[in-house]
Amino acid sequence: MTQINASRSMLVSGLAISVMLTAAPSLYAADETKKPEAPAAKPAQPATKPLKLGGPGIEQERSFPKIVSGKWTGPKTADGQPDVQGHWSNTIANHNNFTDPQGGILNDPNPNRVAKGPREERAPSRVSDPADGQVPFQPWALEKVKDFQAHFHDPVKPEYIEPLARCAPGGIPKSLYWHGYEISQYPGYVLFQFNSGTRIIHLDGKPHLPDNIRGCCRFTSVTI
Repeated sequence: MTQINASRSMLVSGLAISVMLTAAPSLYAADETKKPEAPAAKPAQPATKPLKLGGPGIEQERSFPKIVSGKWTGPKTADGQPDVQGHWSNTIANHNNFTDPQGGILNDPNPNRVAKGPREERAPSRVSDPADGQVPFQPWALEKVKDFQAHFHDPVKPEYIEPLARCAPGGIPKSLYWHGYEISQYPGYVLFQFNSGTRIIHLDGKPHLPDNIRGCCRFTSVTI
């Protein structure tokens, strides 16, 4: 029995050594073919942009599409009107300067918000006609504008306070370049939906309401 067990032990040991010698070249080859892992790529760092005019963190546009007149070539609604439905927003900040959008607000006491650089380097006037970019006010209206400009930063009366600051409608045209708005079109009228109210424009020649009929509130804002 002792001799048989010894023979079995020698046989098992020999098989184990044989397996190890057979597997060793494979393991060695695997180590040779295994290449070291490349270090993980670092995430790309966003390019640092220089601050622009208008205060810390606020950038101003440097290129502006030219406004040209021409025939409408886009899609049309079922009743033949140019289809301008959808969400719209301005691309140039400052809703309190109509003719020099990047020129700050007249009489602003904050030096960081006054006009900087030559006028030709700033955004063009929002007025495209007449060509000089100025609103052709009647004399009485121009005096009203100057009055608002003088008191916009010194509102000694409620009417001098920015309408949106007192939760009042921005009015036209201010609402068209203050935040975004949505245009919906229906047969005979267009609906403008602002964040401070809505405006319906009839296209069927419907007369205006008589002067003695007004809404619950009426505001005037001229801060050009």
